[in-house]
Amino acid sequence: MPFAALDARPYELNTPAGVVDLRTGALRPADPGLLHTRSTAAAPDFERRSEALINSCATPSVTTPTWRVTCSG
Repeated sequence: MPFAALDARPYELNTPAGVVDLRTGALRPADPGLLHTRSTAAAPDFERRSEALINSCATPSVTTPTWRVTCSG
C-alpha cells in the first residue's frame, strides 16, 4: 500500500464514535478500509451548543473570513 493512501480523505474526520463527513456532517461507522491512521480524542456531540461559536457569531472577527462562519439562531 502506498504511503499516500493513508489519511487521503481530507473531508473525513475519524473519531471514537465513527467517521464524520465534514461536508455533510453525517456520522458513519469506523471502517479500517478507509485507512485513517489518526483519531480525535473525543466523539462528536451534535446536540450540544457551542458557546464559542455563538459568541463568534455575535462578534465577528476581522481575521475570520465570513464564508468560514455559519451562524444560525
